[in-house]
Order: sequence, then structure tokens, then C-alpha cells
Amino acid sequence: MKKKLKQLFSHSFDGKVWNMLVDQAAKWLVVALRKEENHETSFATIDLKKKQLHSEAFIRPAELWWIGMSAVVKDMLLLHTYKDQQSPIKTTLIAYDLPTQRLQWQKNAFTFLSYTDEWLIGKQTNKDTPNYEILHITTGKVIDVAENVAQQYIAKSQHPEERTLQAYPTHFIESDPAFATIQKFIQTKLSLWAVKACDYLAYKGLFVISFYFYQEKALINNLVVVDPRGTIDFHTTLDQELRGIGLGTFFVVQDQLIYLKGKNTVESYALQIH
Repeated sequence: MKKKLKQLFSHSFDGKVWNMLVDQAAKWLVVALRKEENHETSFATIDLKKKQLHSEAFIRPAELWWIGMSAVVKDMLLLHTYKDQQSPIKTTLIAYDLPTQRLQWQKNAFTFLSYTDEWLIGKQTNKDTPNYEILHITTGKVIDVAENVAQQYIAKSQHPEERTLQAYPTHFIESDPAFATIQKFIQTKLSLWAVKACDYLAYKGLFVISFYFYQEKALINNLVVVDPRGTIDFHTTLDQELRGIGLGTFFVVQDQLIYLKGKNTVESYALQIH
């Protein structure tokens, strides 16, 4: 595989990577890991500024399986638990301090909605007519309570800087006209026939494409980075012998290309901006 880009990090984890989340300052990459054999969920952190692993699977909450990530903000990881497998209702919000790896606070019967650098907004889930509460991010203390979500809170909770620091691809299915254009390009450059769907991102003059193709009846997912002249700077295999396609197979954070390779390896390369 062609690799002109400089690798920033590559970390293989003990467990399947279930999800990845980046904070609004592009400092932390939090990786959710699952071990299906013992129904255990844990969370690892990568320092994107230092380009190195900060802590591997340091957070193992008591609610080992039915738990997910709400947000990463101001060095805090916000997790939510679910009532059970059959219920999408989020029952508890849990906050961990990432630098110290310590539990800071948790709030039961509370659903997270949005946040700023200083506070978050959510609603109580143990009442027929829930009140909305504004909590301090680092302490979890209630700052304000309202029967309805005030417009000023919603307006303040928007983060335009996230759209500049982080970039995510567009997903095109096979019936989309854009897919045919990408399919033709892949065939011309790599002699591979893209199928099913692809993830596409135009970023600072570069084009990043994650696509699928069959090889001896096996479905394979590859990724390429193309420069403004149409030259392929980077080409690698993300996964193979797949049962189906994925969504959002890569993203870019401050010129860092980040993707999941296989089921348990997170890799990052520095994009060469022309």
C-alpha cells in the first residue's frame, strides 16, 4: 500500500473499538472499548496534542455494559447509562476528569442534551413533566432550573469552532450520483470497482475517500488520500472479510487523519496540506 504521509500514532487495544469522540478543543480522543465475552465496557484516551496514548482503558464504570459517551468537554468525559438493553432511555450522567482519571460526579435520573465550556443542559427523567437543569461541567452542581429550555441556553451551547477543528465525511450510497463519480475515479487510479457505499471528505484541497470492493468474494474497505493534482498520497486497508459496510469510517482533526484499522487499532497520519 502507498504511504507518503507521516504516521502520528498507532494504538492497538485489548477489546473492540466501539466508538470514538473528540473534545471541542481537539485535545482528547476518547476511545470506547468493548469485550463481548465478559460484557465489559472501558474507555481509553489519546492526547492529540502530544500524539500519544494517555491512558489505556482506565475507566471501567460499575455499569459495565449499557453505557455510552455523551460528550468530551473541558477535560471531562461525560458518560450516560441506559435502563436496559430494550430501553433507549438514558438514566444516569457520569463525569470523569481525564487528566486525573478520576470520577468527578454523577447525577441520577438525568438525560444530557447539550453543553458549553462551562455548563451543560439536560432534563430530569424521573418526573412526568421533567424540569430542565443547567449544571456546572466540573462540579455537577445545579446552576439553574427551567420548565422549558430557554433559547439563550440553546444558542450558547453551539460550538462553531468544532466545525473548523473537526471534519467528518459525507456518506454516499450506491444510488447517489456522486458515488458514480467516485467509483469511476477509484477504477481509473486503482483498478478497483467500488461498491455499496463510500465516505468522502474534501479537506483543504485534499480528498479523503473510504470505499468498499470485492476481492475473491470478500468485502474489503480501503482508504485513500488524494492530492489536488489527483495523485494518491496514501492508500491503506481499513478492514476485510466484512459482513457489511460502515458509516463515518474516518475523520480529520486539525490536519490529523484518524481512522479505525481492523477492529481494535486506532491510527493517525498527518495530512500534507498543499
